[in-house]
Amino acid sequence: MDTINKIAIKIASVIIHCYRYIMSPLLAPSCRHLPTCSEYSLECIKHHGLFRGGWHSIKRIARCRPGGTSGYDPIPKKGNK
Repeated sequence: MDTINKIAIKIASVIIHCYRYIMSPLLAPSCRHLPTCSEYSLECIKHHGLFRGGWHSIKRIARCRPGGTSGYDPIPKKGNK
């Protein structure tokens, strides 16, 4: 099971990197946070695993909009939900 999880994390990381280096340069810079949403997602998935890290990433992306939050938004420590 651990091998499957590592493969899934690697696939998610490749998808995020493709977005960062292929799609993101074509779009206007719009992230309102530090670290950027893609950096945040990579770190969350690396530290919390695919499902919990992915959930944190989805919540962060939902906050990154006009009228949403902005500024420094650190990755939650393990154990925080």
